[in-house]
Amino acid sequence: MVDDQVGCPTYAKDLARATALLVRSGARGTVHFSNEGGTTWYGLARFVLSRCHPGGKGLLSPVATKDLPYPAARPPYSVLSKDKYRRVTGDTPRPWEEAVADYLSILAGPGFPKRDPRKLNKGRWGACAFC
Repeated sequence: MVDDQVGCPTYAKDLARATALLVRSGARGTVHFSNEGGTTWYGLARFVLSRCHPGGKGLLSPVATKDLPYPAARPPYSVLSKDKYRRVTGDTPRPWEEAVADYLSILAGPGFPKRDPRKLNKGRWGACAFC
């Protein structure tokens, strides 16, 4: 997993809420939104794995972008400012970790994260389906 490109995961549920707030506030122009904070793809995968498969240390390996055959250059830092969003709506996005945990709890169902990840419903699509 790439560990030298920093971005910010965005939960679609939070994006939908943010869009509604922006529409109600009469926002104009470009407004950036994502969940708060930043991480790499490796950091995100490690976070998901720690919740879906707590004993899974060693299943992921960080790699540098230069070591992968990407057809186009990728920016090392792509976390965009949410200052305009905050100013226009008066709202602060929740941290990406909280949003991802919320999403994973929906995938796992009642009792998450206490359930054995090997017993998760494999028919569900999503981040924990591969755990």
